[in-house]
Amino acid sequence: MAGDNGRYLIGESFREKLKSTISKVDSFALGGPVSRIPTILEGDDSSYSPKTFRICTFTGSWAINASKVVTFRGVTATPNTVSAVNLFTEFTATTTTTTCAIAKDGTAWYLIAPTGTAPRTVATTVLTSVSLGTAGLQFTTMNIKILETVSTSVITIGTTACA
Repeated sequence: MAGDNGRYLIGESFREKLKSTISKVDSFALGGPVSRIPTILEGDDSSYSPKTFRICTFTGSWAINASKVVTFRGVTATPNTVSAVNLFTEFTATTTTTTCAIAKDGTAWYLIAPTGTAPRTVATTVLTSVSLGTAGLQFTTMNIKILETVSTSVITIGTTACA
C-alpha cells in the first residue's frame, strides 16, 4: 500500500531486519570465494555418540573380558592409543605385534576381530570321520583354528577273552 508521498509503508521491525540483511550481503566480497560463512548451531544433542571403526595393533596376552591398550595403525601423533575390551577369544602371550579391528559403541571400544595370524588357541588336527577298515579303525583328520573352548571326549575300549 502506497503512503502519502508514494512510498510503501513497512513495519519498523521488518525495516530493521531488511537493513541488517542488506548489510550482511554487502560485506561479502564480490566475485571472490567466501572464506567464512557464519554458522549457528542450535540445540545440544549430547546423547548422540557416533560409532567408530579403527584398525589397531597390540602385543602380548589378551584375556576374555579384559581391557588392553591398543595403538591406532598409521597414527604416530599422540594420542594414538585407546583401551579396548576383548569379549570374544583369549590370546596367548607373544612379542609379535598383532593387527586387530576395534569399534566404538557409545564411549567404550571393543575388539571386533584380530588378523588371521593372531596367536589364539589352536588345535592342529581334529577328527572329522571314523571308518572301519580291514586292518582296524581308520581316522580322518584336518587342521583347523579353534576360537572357542576345546573339549575332549574319551572312548574306553575294553578287551574280552574268548573261550
